[in-house]
Amino acid sequence: MIPKVYLSLLTFLLFLTGCGEAHNQPSPKGGNETQDMLDAAEAGDLDAIKKLIDNGVSVNGLGDDQSTALHFAAQEGHVDVAKLLIEKGADINAKDDIDQTPVDRARFWKQEKIIALLESSSIHEAAKEGNLNTVIQQLNTGVDVNHPNESGDTPLTYAAFMGHLEIVDLLIDKGAKVSAKGLGGWTPLHLATQRGHKKISQLLIEKGAEINATTDEGFGGTPLDVAKGDLVDLIKQNGGKTFAEINK
Repeated sequence: MIPKVYLSLLTFLLFLTGCGEAHNQPSPKGGNETQDMLDAAEAGDLDAIKKLIDNGVSVNGLGDDQSTALHFAAQEGHVDVAKLLIEKGADINAKDDIDQTPVDRARFWKQEKIIALLESSSIHEAAKEGNLNTVIQQLNTGVDVNHPNESGDTPLTYAAFMGHLEIVDLLIDKGAKVSAKGLGGWTPLHLATQRGHKKISQLLIEKGAEINATTDEGFGGTPLDVAKGDLVDLIKQNGGKTFAEINK
């Protein structure tokens, strides 16, 4: 017969062992914080998401199908949740296991408000609109600074075209290709000179922009061909030639 004291001790040890195992295993509901985040996003539970974020839970945690919380918020049309996730660094370019981004998911489910939000939060749109904070936020999520959009243009293309010097400088500092060709073969320097943005043109040249880059046939020629005002002299002073001069 086993003494009662040993039985009590054995029961106590088994209890401790059981507790330890239970603590290390995610419970079916609420034990997995990433899953809690995904569930809250799908349900549109803004308060729950705020608490999870305050507790250090990543907004970019992945589900079994590689979906993020933003994927679920997008498909369900939870605009406030999506805004919060984006503000906290959610990757709007994250892809699930079938290569869908949150905006792809929103389009599939016809969530128009979410589509508008995500498109306005893209680094391309932010660069075009001069939204420096959003550009910084997107860069901090690891977005490819040279990623071309549907028309083949990079964020630098838009910033140069619209005259946003600070954003141009930042994008170049983060590795943007200064002579990347977009729609029609236009480079950032073509666009900056054509729009009369002298400081941006000077910066692009200083950073190594190809001074005699040519567009696709019939789309303008070299930066000198499209330059306006005193930018003509700037381009010439740095070795710029017209398309005709290059090909004579």
